[in-house]
Amino acid sequence: MSKNQSRRPLTASPNELLKTIFSYVGRIADERDIDQLLILLADMGRDLISADRCTVWLLNRKTKELWSKVAHGVDRIVIPCSAGIAGCVAMTGESLIINDPYNDSRFDKEIDKKTGYHTRNILGLPINDGEGKIIGVFQAINKVPEPEQFSRQDLEHLLLAATYTGKTLDAAMLQEEIEATQREIIFTLAETGELRSK
Repeated sequence: MSKNQSRRPLTASPNELLKTIFSYVGRIADERDIDQLLILLADMGRDLISADRCTVWLLNRKTKELWSKVAHGVDRIVIPCSAGIAGCVAMTGESLIINDPYNDSRFDKEIDKKTGYHTRNILGLPINDGEGKIIGVFQAINKVPEPEQFSRQDLEHLLLAATYTGKTLDAAMLQEEIEATQREIIFTLAETGELRSK
């Protein structure tokens, strides 16, 4: 599929949206690897709103940074929460549609310089956990086909993906925490057993 082709019609019917969602839900539910999970979630968001790429940014409250395991065609990126549109969304909890980012003071042009990518428009919204705390940002870049722009309808459609992403990541992180605790208990028991045998 070429860069300028739409992944689906610009005004998808409710049935088309459901079809896109259901094509991902089963794969997402079966995925245990968090990196692969994030890729599937970003792909779902990208396909829902016909964006060139979507990124799932995760918030690290301790370091006050956002980091991305998922950026289509781009390696891991770490940014301070004070930088860029994603940082603004993470700090304010406000959803943003920016169709002229180079004329928006919140846009961090350095990422485009580093990656060689040209950002035409951005849609960003917070990802919340089950308690309503912001755990990340869902960010779509460049509506396709060019020169289309993101709309309120795109925001509403991406909100579906962000809500599902929040619940999925919440469950995945809880599972990772449980597994880490179990590994720690097993390691401690093994050490205790070894000390007793000595």
